[in-house]
Parts: sequence; structure tokens; C-alpha cells
Amino acid sequence: MLVVINLQTLSFISIPTVQARQSEAVGFCARVELAANDGIANLKKGRRQHKIMDFGTQNKKDGLIDARLEYDKKRDSHFAELIKKYGSSQNKEAISLYRQKLSVAIELRRTSIDTIRAEFRSRIGEVSIQHRNQIDAAESQLISDVDAAFSKAKQDCQSGADQQTTKDNFINDMKTAKSTFLQAKSAVLSESSIDSLVNERDVKIKAAFEAFKTTMQAARTELISALNKN
Repeated sequence: MLVVINLQTLSFISIPTVQARQSEAVGFCARVELAANDGIANLKKGRRQHKIMDFGTQNKKDGLIDARLEYDKKRDSHFAELIKKYGSSQNKEAISLYRQKLSVAIELRRTSIDTIRAEFRSRIGEVSIQHRNQIDAAESQLISDVDAAFSKAKQDCQSGADQQTTKDNFINDMKTAKSTFLQAKSAVLSESSIDSLVNERDVKIKAAFEAFKTTMQAARTELISALNKN
């Protein structure tokens, strides 16, 4: 199953942390003042709109309609051949009864499958929205945590705290913010509800086909028996 949300890891965190690691502690306070606005701005810019899962519903629906129409044409041709081969009135009656049973069984199968698929798409949409909201919440928390890290560093600098200690605390706070975000994101992407829905759909569709197969085997047996008698 494809992943619900394709979200790149926001890269802004690497900018201040790499700069901090590559520079001496002296001057850190001057740099953090300049980097604060850019850091938050880059993070917000990195956010993007998440799309609800799209399974190409309309295209698949159109393809299914075309396939069913083609199947119906072949079925009509098949019955025409049966009538041509077994042309007695009694045989025609048996073939007509078989055709009626086949038509009812096919319609029941199609209705069942359409219902199963519609329910699946609806539930997938709900899960997709839930995942999108969870990612949005994680991103908002990340922005809040990063903003707090910058604010704390600037406050410590303004209070005259040791710059090396301030720098180390800032780097640790940024690491924690990033780790928290990635854990939240990973939890969403590894969530198994979509796989469960896919499996549930496949089981139901298989059952619908099996029921159709059983019905048609019985109808075909009756037809063959009737044709053999006549």
C-alpha cells in the first residue's frame, strides 16, 4: 500500500545547528539574533498542503463501466451461440432460464462490489484526513518548539549567560524539537489502519466473487442437465 502523506523532512533545522557547530561559541549570541527570524520563516515556508488520498476514482469508475459493457456484449454473443447450437423450443426455455439466473447473479455481484468499493473509498478518505491533521499538528508543534528554542537562547544571551552553555543548550533543544517531530511523523506513516482497510476490502470482494461462482456453477449444472435431456 502506498504511503498516505508524502512529507519531506523540513530542512531549516540544519541551518542554525550546522552553523553553530562550525563556529566558535564566541559570537553565538549575535548569530542567533540574526538566525531566529530566518529559521522560523524557513520552517513555515517548508510546510505544504497535504492532499487527501486520491485513488483515481473517476478513471477507475470509467474503466469499470467500459469493462462491464464489453463483458455484457460477449455474454450476449455467448447466448446467441447457445441458441444457434441448441435451437429446440425446450432448449431455448432452459437457456432463457439460465440467462435470467446469470443476469441476476451478475447484477448482485456488481452491486455488492460497488458497495464494498464505495465504503472503502469513504473510510480511506476519513483516515487520510486524520493523518493530514496529525501531520499538521506535528508541524505546528515543531514550529512552536523551535520558536521556544530561539527565544530561550536570545533570553539567555540578553541575561549574560555563558555563550558556550547557551549554544549547547540551543543545539540540544533543536535536536529535541526535530526528534519529537520525526517520531510523530513516523507514528502516522507507520499506522496500519490503511492496510487493514485494504485487507478487509479484498476479503469482501473475494467473498462476493465466490458467492457468484457458486450460484453460476449450480445454474450451469442445471442447464447442462436440461440440454442433455433434450
